Amino acid sequence: MKKKKLSFKFGFKLVLKKDLVLSFKKIATFMVPLVFFLML
Repeated sequence: MKKKKLSFKFGFKLVLKKDLVLSFKKIATFMVPLVFFLML
């Protein structure tokens, strides 16, 4: 039972990390052209 809970926690953290990376990529793709536009 304890092992199952642990693996669930680990899986949840993994999903959370993936979600963070995805949102970061979205922000990056939005920010890069903005920064590039400001630099010109």
